[in-house]
Amino acid sequence: MLRGLWLKFDRDWGWNLARILAYACLQMLFAVLGLQLIVLALLLRVSGERLQQNTVNQLTRLLPDHITSAAVSSFERALQHAPWWLLLAALPLALWEGSRFFVVLESALCVIFRRQQRTFLRQNRFAFAMLLVFAALVPVIVLSAAAAPRIVLISGHGYALAGFGGFGGPLLPYLAVGAGFAANFVMLLVSYMFITPGRVAFRASWPGALLAAFLVELYVLIFPIYVRGVLHPDHFGTVAGFVLVILVFFFAYALFIVVGAEVAAWREGYRAAARDIPTTLALAAPPRQRRDLLAGTQQAMYPQLGDVLTLPSPSTPPTLPALPAPAPDAPTLPSTYPVTRELV
Repeated sequence: MLRGLWLKFDRDWGWNLARILAYACLQMLFAVLGLQLIVLALLLRVSGERLQQNTVNQLTRLLPDHITSAAVSSFERALQHAPWWLLLAALPLALWEGSRFFVVLESALCVIFRRQQRTFLRQNRFAFAMLLVFAALVPVIVLSAAAAPRIVLISGHGYALAGFGGFGGPLLPYLAVGAGFAANFVMLLVSYMFITPGRVAFRASWPGALLAAFLVELYVLIFPIYVRGVLHPDHFGTVAGFVLVILVFFFAYALFIVVGAEVAAWREGYRAAARDIPTTLALAAPPRQRRDLLAGTQQAMYPQLGDVLTLPSPSTPPTLPALPAPAPDAPTLPSTYPVTRELV
């Protein structure tokens, strides 16, 4: 089974799908945060002084220690004095940019589950609906990641779990892990079941969503060790190190989404394709393009022949004279494409 899953992941271009999703996920996160900041700015406009002060105090407690209350207060004043027209103009832009992740996710799931994409209107309707679900879950995911216990190095000899100092109660950091796991599981389960065109059964979706959510939470726990021991962001400067950390984190997050989708597709009954995506597209090309491809291959392998390859019509097979030895630096291609049956 593991070999079959790996073959399906490779034939589906799983690494490339993860890279595409990582960029779209990063774009969506900033859009959703911008959307929530716009809502916060509008609420601060109509709220009283007491509510504003309580909001600043809560933000100060929840944010990491190096973000001071003065910075939060300055941010609050900036939101209060932002022009109305700017907030209203940014609202539809944030909605549109935030929903693009789910459009890209649908395309990736169509590859994994062998489905056709929805029409433009239906595709965007599902994307906006999923954006609302994600906007409701993202505070839980972000705050649970901030409150989760950290694996810290003790005296250079070992590692141990340590709670986040900004929260009260010894059990709260560990409850945050469960909350983050549940929020990721719900989001991934809904994504696999409903974003995939034609829907996917619950019995096939939940194992993949469970695996992906578990990998995400485990990665959140060990990511600080990875940052300190492998990435060394301070060696690249503050900005470059931060960008490197963000890119690595979101690529891993997108990779877990793809892995969970592959598990769900396997339980749904889908196996590895007979060929990878580039080979499939090459074989599906129209006859004239295939003849041009053959001619280009012959010219690359045997440049001394010139234009001796004759292709009179799509129905007539090409005829070749006796071929000399290929050029030493010419690319080599198999005579026929390898075909592997789907695993059963």
